[in-house]
Amino acid sequence: DGRRRDWVVPREVVHSSDHPDSCTVTVGVTTCKRLRHFQHTMRALSGVLGLSAHGHDVRAHGHPAVCRVVVVDDASSEADRAAMAREFPAFDFVHRAPHLKGHAHSLNLLFRLVETRYLLYFEDDWLALDGVAAAHVVDEPLAVLRHARAVREPLVQVLLNDQSSRACAYAVPGACGDDVLGTAGWPRQTHSAGIPYRLHEFGVVEPEHAFTYWPGVTLNPAMWDLGAMTCAFTEVLAARPFFDATDARFEQSFSLRAYDAGLRVAYLPRVAFAHIGVDESAYGLNNFSRPWEKVAGERRRPHGELPQG
Repeated sequence: DGRRRDWVVPREVVHSSDHPDSCTVTVGVTTCKRLRHFQHTMRALSGVLGLSAHGHDVRAHGHPAVCRVVVVDDASSEADRAAMAREFPAFDFVHRAPHLKGHAHSLNLLFRLVETRYLLYFEDDWLALDGVAAAHVVDEPLAVLRHARAVREPLVQVLLNDQSSRACAYAVPGACGDDVLGTAGWPRQTHSAGIPYRLHEFGVVEPEHAFTYWPGVTLNPAMWDLGAMTCAFTEVLAARPFFDATDARFEQSFSLRAYDAGLRVAYLPRVAFAHIGVDESAYGLNNFSRPWEKVAGERRRPHGELPQG
């Protein structure tokens, strides 16, 4: 119902402290048969977070808020898995059973593995742009989530790319200038550091707020407050957060459930990550197709050609 509320996070949900000086963030990544994209993504992200290429302890060499990097791999080859582990020895790799393939299963497993309140989540095909710093990726979204909790605004996710347009959300080169950044959603800023952010909206037809067709929570690069999300799902929906692997639109369905639970999403008014995976779909590599891809295929079929199967 959108009411502002506080949620007390149970100990069984989140084990770490939320003190600003403590380790409170897990970096979570899902990957599937795309070694090249994974390497580009994680090399750049490691540089941003100060993770040593040869270190074996994330907490000793990376950002002080980051406790752990967890990579859930879905069906990559043994050779690719070995290459990932060899290049990133400080990461925890979890290799999924073949009968549980699919992105929804990977996300559910990742949720079970995270023991911190906050999750910094990436798919394997988002490249940090030049000039992106740890403050943009960790400190600022954490400050926004903590501020929102203090003022009882039910935010559970801060997106790291501007959401004023699809071009901004996916960092289309030259398509998201200063005249566009931050023009959608409702302006907010944190009290302590004055960090600007925008509260995402859904279903609004105001022309200046053009990117409102999606209900909120998304799998694009973002910082999640899993503690608040888990408590809200449990309190309002009587269920823990999960992605329905039988639902072809599982991401949208999850987002709608979060919206129904009264949860909201914000974004930072900058473009920090570029989507590099448009040339190779992980769903296609895993023999899955999504409903809109089937529709696109029908539209591309030459006149008179019948569908297969």
